[in-house]
Amino acid sequence: MLKTSKITSAEIEKKLEGIEYSGGHKAIDKKVENSNIPYFSIAFFYFVFQNDTIPNEEELLRTYIKINNIEENLDFLIIASKKYSVDGVKNRMLRSYPSLIRDFHFFKLCQESRRFDSVKYSTRKDIFEGIDLLIVYKGLEFCIAIYTQTKRALKFKKKKNEKRHDYVACDMQIALPINLSGTNKKIKKISNFILLSSGYILELEEKMNSYAISNQ
Repeated sequence: MLKTSKITSAEIEKKLEGIEYSGGHKAIDKKVENSNIPYFSIAFFYFVFQNDTIPNEEELLRTYIKINNIEENLDFLIIASKKYSVDGVKNRMLRSYPSLIRDFHFFKLCQESRRFDSVKYSTRKDIFEGIDLLIVYKGLEFCIAIYTQTKRALKFKKKKNEKRHDYVACDMQIALPINLSGTNKKIKKISNFILLSSGYILELEEKMNSYAISNQ
């Protein structure tokens, strides 16, 4: 589970004002995309708890290289004795970067709302069990799966569901699909990042209440 972090959702938003996301429409390197290179989320949270702030794109890449002992060789990275292009790895990282920011910000927002008994996130549970958040509400534990309603995200979620987890540790799994369109009043845009607002917390609480009432 994530240890306590001092950074607040408001501080994350403030930091994002000075970051311009550059990952849109980057080329996909098939060798990198189909590889089992280390997860970027580990580097992201390593940086967060070493520095008590979120990384920008370059800081995330440098942290990823550092903690995985990756060798740099001109325009290539040597990962587990295999050579990958720097641009290919960076572009794959950039496709993950907005969701790492968005999910961590929402995690902090849920904690700060004080509407739940506890809110936890675990990189291990996310990676190996497909659980984005573990929330205890009225004594019941809920596994929360957050995903955007995009073709790529839906394909990835289907792949995750085929490979892992039966959510036996939870009283209920709640799917929280996110609509990133500009007409959605439950999202907020900072710089060119899209974050979730408290409207999604209210949606979660409604679903949890519905389950709690039906299982009294």
